[in-house]
Amino acid sequence: LFRLGKYKETEVLCKDILCNTVSNKLHYGILYYLSSALYFQADYLEALNHAHRGMLLGYKSGDIVYYMNALINYASISFVYASTLDEKQEKKLISNAERKYRYGLQHSSGISVEAHANALWGLGEIEHYRNNYNEALAYLEKALEILLKIGNSYAINQLEKTIADIKLYRMTHIDNIPHILQYGVVHSSSPDQNPGYVSIGD
Repeated sequence: LFRLGKYKETEVLCKDILCNTVSNKLHYGILYYLSSALYFQADYLEALNHAHRGMLLGYKSGDIVYYMNALINYASISFVYASTLDEKQEKKLISNAERKYRYGLQHSSGISVEAHANALWGLGEIEHYRNNYNEALAYLEKALEILLKIGNSYAINQLEKTIADIKLYRMTHIDNIPHILQYGVVHSSSPDQNPGYVSIGD
């Protein structure tokens, strides 16, 4: 259901399973998908609550692989939620997310390849937010390299779009941005091509 984009249905199913099972191992995956489904519905506070439960469950149980993935999941939701807050709270929450990403990056190596890739991805998103495009691309391209090896096609597609967007805006003249926002990226032979295109260096 989740991969099909049926986030409300995923939420309902996960909550039903949580109410009817006491298995911690089953709770691991359910809390991850529940928090992710809520995230995609922009219910960030409840998503953070379940992500935090998952993180604590992994820590207390000593399941380091699950803990690493849950930690990165919590940081990712925190980072997006931060954009809905005032500037002071936003900076504080993003700094907190960055610390979790860096902890995950340091401790996931050799333990969880996917958590390692997602920590790199998260740090890349933060550098992108800060307009540090070169640093962002360095993190994101390392993350993509790992994801390509493990074959996570869903994540690969999302990450490739992010990288393409950063390369586009980093490598185009600022005067071309309004046309790109209106028509998208078009070929020079397209009827929608930009007659006032300004090349880099002009």
